Amino acid sequence: YYRIQATKRLGGGGNVKRKLLEKLNEPDRIELDKTQAKDATSSANITKIHFEPSHYTVLENAGYVTLNVIREGGNMRNSIYVDFSTEDGTATQGQDYEATEGTLIFYPTENRKQIQVKIIDDEIFEEDEHFAVKLSNIRVKDSQGQLTPGAYDKTVLLLEPTSAIVMIIDDDHSGMFVFETDEKTIIESDGVVVIKVLRTSGARGRVRIPYSTE
Repeated sequence: YYRIQATKRLGGGGNVKRKLLEKLNEPDRIELDKTQAKDATSSANITKIHFEPSHYTVLENAGYVTLNVIREGGNMRNSIYVDFSTEDGTATQGQDYEATEGTLIFYPTENRKQIQVKIIDDEIFEEDEHFAVKLSNIRVKDSQGQLTPGAYDKTVLLLEPTSAIVMIIDDDHSGMFVFETDEKTIIESDGVVVIKVLRTSGARGRVRIPYSTE
């Protein structure tokens, strides 16, 4: 009995071992805390440029679609330059929209810019189509007038997604109407069930759709 107790006391039990391990791991924990704090500080010092939102839906007869580009964080005293251009998806430039390209300039303290793209209306029935607007070639101009590409200046960043998608809804046809899902499972105690009907491939006029249960 006495020999066993002495062995436990000399071994220090689980508490001593745990404290020893915590002591050994403490430098790693301190280093991790320092790294996380450094990363947070570095992120706060970076100017990020991005679309907000990155998806747009517009009727074919809308005339234009306006996209928002946001600047956040970092040094607001610098001027930020970023190029933009349109790119075909299922929509085709010259037929469904006008090709557009240029350069946005965020002057000191400015945090929002807009891109306008002309939408071409026609009388031809088409499926809903989309195109993209892309951001590229970010540069920063400092207070001394020095313009530096983003690849060499880590204080600016194009934030993903660097493309925005524009969906053009055809308005030359009333559209097609379908249930969102073929089946819907509910709990009896829910009381009410909501069944969604989607309108695709057209948006012309007001449409009444009779429905019934059976």
